[in-house]
Amino acid sequence: MPPEVSVVIPTYNSAPLLKTALQSVFDQTYQNFEVIVINNFSTDNTVDVVDSFDDERVRLINFNNEGVIGKSRNIGIWESKGEWIAFLDSDDLWYPDKLERCVEAFRGHPEAILVAHKLRNIRGEEVIGVNELGYVSENMYESLLFHGSRFATSSVVVKRRVLEEIGGFSERPDFVGVEDYDLWLKVSKLGRFYFVDSVLGDYMIHDANFSSDIQTRATNWLNVLESHFKELPSDKKFVKRIRAAKANVLFNAGWNNLKIGNFSDARQWFYSGLKLYPFLVKLYFGLIMALLRVKVSRRLNSMAIRLNNLIRR
Repeated sequence: MPPEVSVVIPTYNSAPLLKTALQSVFDQTYQNFEVIVINNFSTDNTVDVVDSFDDERVRLINFNNEGVIGKSRNIGIWESKGEWIAFLDSDDLWYPDKLERCVEAFRGHPEAILVAHKLRNIRGEEVIGVNELGYVSENMYESLLFHGSRFATSSVVVKRRVLEEIGGFSERPDFVGVEDYDLWLKVSKLGRFYFVDSVLGDYMIHDANFSSDIQTRATNWLNVLESHFKELPSDKKFVKRIRAAKANVLFNAGWNNLKIGNFSDARQWFYSGLKLYPFLVKLYFGLIMALLRVKVSRRLNSMAIRLNNLIRR
């Protein structure tokens, strides 16, 4: 019998973390899966790690993605055999019942084409919060478009036929880092989402969030938004919402700078957001924090996430 679930794992020079990620897959209570590891020609012992599992369900594909991780994920999609495709980044991990709970969700809700769940956010040895999902909206496309993404890639399972229909992840260089957000937007046009209200994995946050990375992510996020805004009707009712959505991206960039104590850059992001859309109240709050040189605490960040989820509802 072909596997029901195909697990796609892109990786590059993260052998120890990859071993933990793979072990979390093979420790699943649900075992009808295959694993496709797309290795971007790592120079560490990635190949040895994959070979150590010695299981016919795991395949290794060496592929040069030219810095576009969407290309690696697409290779995994095209090579997959399962009805559902689950994505796992090589530095994240799943809890043992992740696949079982997601498969149950699909079977219990046959209208769903995407299932996602919560993840714990981990930095080093510290739990710094939970990636909350918010609520399933009747118009998921507009909810995602105007209020941002809901989930990390490692929490998502999608029907393979849907991914094939939309052509997989975008491979545009100016979408790098947010190509998953673009994919969720495209998928949301084709059917219903279902959110499992449980933490079923760990998402690893690294300390590589320097200003240049924040700048690139914000710029590419705006690129994704622009590509979708072009498809909206030329209706005045969307103008205000479009400006608010862009300002929200600028707020997030400022907020991320506050997290690392980069107050000067944070001020510039908040100023830019206010020039674009002065009605977004949280921009003023962020600007005051930047002027007073107040870093974002874990508790404050959790409160902000919960508030944002209420707004999405």
